[in-house]
Amino acid sequence: MSREHLGTASDLLADAADRTSGDPAERLDAFADRLDRMAGADRDPDHGRLATVLLKLDEIAGDVDPDVAATIQEAREHVTEFRRTVEGV
Repeated sequence: MSREHLGTASDLLADAADRTSGDPAERLDAFADRLDRMAGADRDPDHGRLATVLLKLDEIAGDVDPDVAATIQEAREHVTEFRRTVEGV
């Protein structure tokens, strides 16, 4: 399974964090780090972890300007694409 999608999502979230401030920026940085670790881990993350990431990113997107929210949405699409490759559910 390709983890490129998780790495791309991580990069996008780091970029989004750089373009905002305060709590949303800190949370985006944390999710960028989390996705980067998932991309390099020995095991794939499970559906539950990925679903939590998607949910939390939705929450953050509601607290930032539209341009940053669009970048978050793009990152979500990459996480969703990777999630399609994970067995289970």
